[in-house]
Amino acid sequence: MINSFMDEAVNSGAEAVLPKNLKDKWLDPICEAGAEFLKSAFNEKQEDPETFLNHEKGLLLLAAASELIQSRYDYPAGFHIATLPQDILFEYISCYSLAALLEKGKRESLFEIPDIDEDNIFDQDFISEIEQKNPAVTSYLYSRI
Repeated sequence: MINSFMDEAVNSGAEAVLPKNLKDKWLDPICEAGAEFLKSAFNEKQEDPETFLNHEKGLLLLAAASELIQSRYDYPAGFHIATLPQDILFEYISCYSLAALLEKGKRESLFEIPDIDEDNIFDQDFISEIEQKNPAVTSYLYSRI
């Protein structure tokens, strides 16, 4: 699965891995991994969030987020995600996970939200503002996480 995702999405660049541009066959497992990651990140009694990045769905999530990180910060081709401080990496993965879940809810016609793009996907304030303006978003996220 990860090889197909790399071929079909990641190798096409950052724009292709934005949740709004992913096919459902990629968005669905990324949402599952993102929900697991967010559950563990915000509940200290759960497993370490890093453990959720060590399975196939988690690898899809990590590949998509790291492609956007690399694009956003113009890292050189030899950039390794392991060089990012863990707290920054987890913040970006959390933002990407929320963006993926929001896109899923939007596709299910549960609510309308503004487009999440390369410029705002890692902006916690932007994502928080979306949630504050639309109570259906909060309910949806709580039901998924």
